[in-house]
Amino acid sequence: MKGNRQMRTDKQQRGAALITVLLLSTLLLATGGALVLVTSLSQRTSIDATAEMQAYYSAETGLQDTLNVLRGNVNPVAGMPANSKINFLKAVTPTQSNRSTDNSGLRHLSGWLNYSVNDANGNPDRVALACTGCPSTYSRLTGLAYRVVVSDPDAATTPVGAEPTCLLLQVFGFGPKGAEKHLELIVKRSNFDYTPPAMLMIRGADDCS
Repeated sequence: MKGNRQMRTDKQQRGAALITVLLLSTLLLATGGALVLVTSLSQRTSIDATAEMQAYYSAETGLQDTLNVLRGNVNPVAGMPANSKINFLKAVTPTQSNRSTDNSGLRHLSGWLNYSVNDANGNPDRVALACTGCPSTYSRLTGLAYRVVVSDPDAATTPVGAEPTCLLLQVFGFGPKGAEKHLELIVKRSNFDYTPPAMLMIRGADDCS
């Protein structure tokens, strides 16, 4: 009688170990899948952050190159008038700041900066940068580059033909995987910016004792 009862108990417990193993396997599989997903997302985030940083440094490079041009430290590219010197007025005049073959209408100093990448219309579009690990031929998916646009922020009040007192530099940095960063800087023509209220000024007595 006791043996029959034991056999019935064993029959009721058959398959319990299999169910336990299946549950544990499912739990381990889910944990492993979550770990793989987190690892892949972390790697992708790291790669995207690197591309964003490279785009930022590309924009920084473009900003420094533009400042060197405005300071007169860069010679014009081939095809520009010999011994030509840049100034703020030329910088905002496309016919004087760009190459003669540049029909983009943008004020992006293509006559002084080495634009080596053209747009769909054949106009200078980007200045490609050399970098370690980059292919010799620029690729928009893996390369580094920048583009500069120069404008007069006071164009509405600047007399026609007069040299602007300051320039707005907009630099677009491009990195791998479509990363892009924008930097802006206002550059003044002179550090001395003083407009006297009269041609002759006489200092009066001091008010404070």
